[in-house]
Amino acid sequence: LEALSTLELDRRAVFVMHDLDGHAMPEIARALSAPLNTCYSRLRLAREQFAAFVRRRRPEAVLRNGERRGA
Repeated sequence: LEALSTLELDRRAVFVMHDLDGHAMPEIARALSAPLNTCYSRLRLAREQFAAFVRRRRPEAVLRNGERRGA
């Protein structure tokens, strides 16, 4: 929840609608009255910002291959 609160409102809206609620990008663009490519950009930026926040808060996070960081 804290990670979501760090996102700018326009990025957070797209991130939540797409990644958490499962809406399609064209639907999100219509709902937000924003160009489709703008929504894709906001989603990419939100994901990057969200991931950076999580990395800063949990540096011991498990890597994709299952190994622990620093192991």
